[in-house]
Amino acid sequence: MILRGRIELSVPPEAVWPFLTDPRLIVLWNERMRTIIPVSPGKWAANSRFRMRYEIGAGPNNFLCEILEYEKPVRMVIHLKGGALPAHGYLQEVFELRGSKDGTLMKHEIAIYGNNRNFLYGTALLVSHHLPRSRGKMCLRKLKELAEGGVPP
Repeated sequence: MILRGRIELSVPPEAVWPFLTDPRLIVLWNERMRTIIPVSPGKWAANSRFRMRYEIGAGPNNFLCEILEYEKPVRMVIHLKGGALPAHGYLQEVFELRGSKDGTLMKHEIAIYGNNRNFLYGTALLVSHHLPRSRGKMCLRKLKELAEGGVPP
């Protein structure tokens, strides 16, 4: 299952990027994000790892995250496992930013993968988290508000 969102921002990709890669800024626009704890030292890059506590379903879930792709300031792919996902299931989150004449077009995609009977439970959690569809859009609108001037990075 894949959920997709997109938003246009009036600032360049370089102004949006910190809101995707700075843990203190991520928790400002993602209302369900509780905490991000670095596992790898230094700034985020490809192969960086961190732990994330995220509210989904009935309560908090703890995920181990690894950045698979990191192409500043245009693309980041994060692999997440743990939480309420099945033992062999995982989430993949993709952020793509493209400069436009008016600023930035950002695409956001969340895909869930799994291969056992608990897959349906994990899928149901993900879908219930994003329904109504406006919940995902609310987070993106908050990101837009902050990146366009609400909080300096």
